[in-house]
Amino acid sequence: MNNNYWLSSVKMGGYKSIKLVEIDFQPGLNIIIGKNGTGKTNFLDFLDNSLKMKFEGVRDFIFDANLSYENQEIKINVKGEGVKKTAQADSFFSKGNNIKSRVKAEVELNGEKKDFSRLIMENSEDVYLGEIQDYFLEKEISISSVFKIDYALPKNIKLFNEPITISIKEKEENGYSENTMTAILVTFANQHFQNGKYNISQMSNEIVHQIDLLNKSLLITLLKTYLQNYTSIEDFRFNQGIFLLEKEDTVEFVNLMYEFRINDDWYFFEDLSDGTKRI
Repeated sequence: MNNNYWLSSVKMGGYKSIKLVEIDFQPGLNIIIGKNGTGKTNFLDFLDNSLKMKFEGVRDFIFDANLSYENQEIKINVKGEGVKKTAQADSFFSKGNNIKSRVKAEVELNGEKKDFSRLIMENSEDVYLGEIQDYFLEKEISISSVFKIDYALPKNIKLFNEPITISIKEKEENGYSENTMTAILVTFANQHFQNGKYNISQMSNEIVHQIDLLNKSLLITLLKTYLQNYTSIEDFRFNQGIFLLEKEDTVEFVNLMYEFRINDDWYFFEDLSDGTKRI
């Protein structure tokens, strides 16, 4: 018969807005309360994945958990850290290996420790410690995951959770309102249209300044004011990863997307709390 353990305490960090959090739980019902945008959903997502030993989209992270069942106790300590090239690692890297992360993992069951540490290669997008799951099955230990209900979440909103590309063709006329995003980009492109083509090299050098102009446009200013009044978002801007592509007589502004600042850190829409997304 499986032994159903309950989570008595947890310490986690390194996932989206969860920098470091420590929580003690009680047997039975536990209620997590917090203002909108404080990371409740991110916490539950991180906890769910961590209990399944899946650490998705993380590199430097920590997950320490204590679980109890009658007089038995399990301690799980997992820490991922980015690996830098050092003299000690030169021989490993010289063989063509490229490490993404070093994961230190240890499970202690009633005082008996077992090590599951290993290196994670660059081509591994996520960290999955399936050997720990197998160890729990061998010991007939059952750890329940988090059951979460998502409702009324916006999907596929261009510029928010879906980047867009704007194409401008051969000295396009600016027939747009002065403050629109497209008008600013058309004006910028036309200034660098010479001898029948766009000067992509010069435009690339000045794209950061154009992003700054976009972030000062009327549309962004109005949206920023609204978000500051009704959410925990402190600032709002176009992302810094916009780049240019040249296709014959056309220039494309690629990867236009919004990002949001909360607690002095910038996040994409997908990393915001569910409550903030709904607003």
